[in-house]
Amino acid sequence: MTAAEVIQTMTDRIVRDFHPLRIILFGSQARHDARPGSDIDLLVVLPHVADKRLAAVAIRRVLADLSVCKDIV
Repeated sequence: MTAAEVIQTMTDRIVRDFHPLRIILFGSQARHDARPGSDIDLLVVLPHVADKRLAAVAIRRVLADLSVCKDIV
């Protein structure tokens, strides 16, 4: 899978399972200066959640099978 395909897959899964207000790509992928092995940085804006840490863990679980480095904020 290309980086663009991985980003789309990640976004699709997050939208499907968490219904975020926004998903913002940032970092080297957003600047188009990523190198092979660069991570994918996503800022996920969720409606009010009681525990942000648990929400972050749940998102990471949904994306766990994608073998790329990723930072989810």
